[in-house]
Amino acid sequence: TITANPALNGLVLECRDYASSILGTSSGTKFINIIVPPSSPRITSLIFTSNHFTVVWTPVPMATTYNISINDSAGRTTSLPEAVNSITLTGLETNTSYTISVVAINCAGASNATHITVYSTLFPAV
Repeated sequence: TITANPALNGLVLECRDYASSILGTSSGTKFINIIVPPSSPRITSLIFTSNHFTVVWTPVPMATTYNISINDSAGRTTSLPEAVNSITLTGLETNTSYTISVVAINCAGASNATHITVYSTLFPAV
């Protein structure tokens, strides 16, 4: 029997074994927790304002954290807790492209990265 166990970030495999002897039959049940890496996040929206943008993704089951990489002149990388499913980038430079990668992580490993590239055509404040 295989059942999901979100509290343990994985699956539980129930194994039953039986042993027979002249004294009779005995059985035992063992539970094995199988932890698998989370699936990839899916970016659902990109929200622009005058000087920043927000990237939103769907929460990933069994993810304990997210690693966010922003490929810009600063080369920013940040980790976000599981409950967070968006990041807002401020201090955008005019005429600059930004590639954002979102990776879901748990104790079994990391998902494939989900990427989005945006291009800032914002004009500097006057």
